[in-house]
Amino acid sequence: DALRLKRKLQDKAGEVVSLNTIGDLYLDMKNDDRALANYVAALEISQALKDDQAIAISYNNAGKLYFHQKNYQRAISNFDLGLQKAQQAKNPEQMKISADFLSQCYKELGEYQKALQYREQGLGIEAMIQREKDERKLLDMENSSVLEAKEQAIDKLEAKRLAHEKQLQEERRTR
Repeated sequence: DALRLKRKLQDKAGEVVSLNTIGDLYLDMKNDDRALANYVAALEISQALKDDQAIAISYNNAGKLYFHQKNYQRAISNFDLGLQKAQQAKNPEQMKISADFLSQCYKELGEYQKALQYREQGLGIEAMIQREKDERKLLDMENSSVLEAKEQAIDKLEAKRLAHEKQLQEERRTR
């Protein structure tokens, strides 16, 4: 059992991941009480670790549970906290999750202006995430091109060295 192993190794960050994963499984099985217990346990450890990213994930997980229960006010409360912590952690993926669910919650409550506001925020975050991915891909391509050029230059130098070496050997033979 992964959770027991994490506890035995005193891997608190790993324990948080395991608790959130177990909570997700319970949520999928419609066992909301056990899902929430795991999310709360993960949140408490994350807070003790002062790990804003893990705190954001735990709040968002609890928010999803309340959203599926149609308890939109509690969902909003958790997603708001998740969004704040995700911003502090500079985690755009969790920021997007928070904003998207906040939009859905407000839509369900008939607060369309707030729903639109969070939808636009989520789309902005999504665009930012895509830009970062594109920039990384471009940088990888540039690095690959530079590497290929260096490899070609090395191959040319090696070919010149071998040709020079062969010329020297022939000159030695003819003397």
